[in-house]
Amino acid sequence: MSHPRPSDHSTSNRPLAFICILALVITVWAMPAVAGPDEQAADQATAESDSGMDLSSALRLVFAEPKPTAEELPDLLQQVKQHPDDTETRLRLISYYRPFQSQERRSWEAHLRWLLEKHPEEAGTAQLTRSLAALPHDEVMELTKRLWLEQVERYPDDPRVQANAATFFSLHDRELAEELLEKAKALEPKNPQWSRQLAQIFQHSGTGGDTVEAARRALAELESAVPNMSEDERQATLPQLAKYAYDAGADKKARSYAQEMIELAGGEAHWNTGNLFHHGHIVLGRLDLKGDNLDGAKTHLLDAARTDGSPQLNSFGPNMSLAKELLDRDQRDVVLEYLALCGKFWSHGEDRLKGWQAQIQAGGMPNFGPNLIF
Repeated sequence: MSHPRPSDHSTSNRPLAFICILALVITVWAMPAVAGPDEQAADQATAESDSGMDLSSALRLVFAEPKPTAEELPDLLQQVKQHPDDTETRLRLISYYRPFQSQERRSWEAHLRWLLEKHPEEAGTAQLTRSLAALPHDEVMELTKRLWLEQVERYPDDPRVQANAATFFSLHDRELAEELLEKAKALEPKNPQWSRQLAQIFQHSGTGGDTVEAARRALAELESAVPNMSEDERQATLPQLAKYAYDAGADKKARSYAQEMIELAGGEAHWNTGNLFHHGHIVLGRLDLKGDNLDGAKTHLLDAARTDGSPQLNSFGPNMSLAKELLDRDQRDVVLEYLALCGKFWSHGEDRLKGWQAQIQAGGMPNFGPNLIF
């Protein structure tokens, strides 16, 4: 038996607060972000085209909010007792309780169950529970898995619930995640978000395996969704398209996407201008390096850093894939210059930039981690 869509029986008007407080919960637990900067840029384009909501600014405001204290706990519990559907208070309680401590787990579980039963359609719910999937705790993992499977069965006709469950399962059961996203696509074939998520899963499936074939699948899936995107969404998706094309060996497509990004960045400035300019030059530089045009690659590397930044670049930092490939060819001076230029927009990463510079100057190769992907 299917139930009405969650939004059909929800009476609270709280989409922005919901997303913001979920960001707080994830921040308090210091869990890694679910989406990388490219995905966040695409999501931002979707959110702004749908509602004009500036999610990045809202999230930054909430990150500074403190975790609930033991002194505040009685008031929070009283608030939930009087107003059981108070989403914000429920989420603050989830951030307070520690699921690893047996004496707190039952209270934590009660509020998590409420969240999944009341709001399985919210993207923030998927983000929070995917963070849980990364925790090294079998009981937490199994509980969350069971709760999501209940919602999948309860709302078989809601593509949002199917896709959110896929977000959770994508870490540990990619086959099930793909199945759920294919179902979401069948339910809502003109929503490009489901193809974006599928493309991410396809790309990640190549880790340690056939990366070229994985990139080809990701590229084909994402390109199939382009006709259903708004212009803002399509532009925000261009960095992913260019990267997938490069990894798939589709150099002509990769160059075309990268050149379009740089052309668009030369137009009227907007929140995505820095992303387009930066990633466009990174892809063109990698293509030049692949073709043994070392001078061209070095020029594109420095051009990539000559940006005023963006919400994503300012938070996550520059892409280091071209820089690493140049270091592999012993081109240390240009990479050091690149890092110095990146410090102008990545002030939050000052310590990391200095650490990388010190390692390079000492003749080493830094571990650039996720910045090779961003």
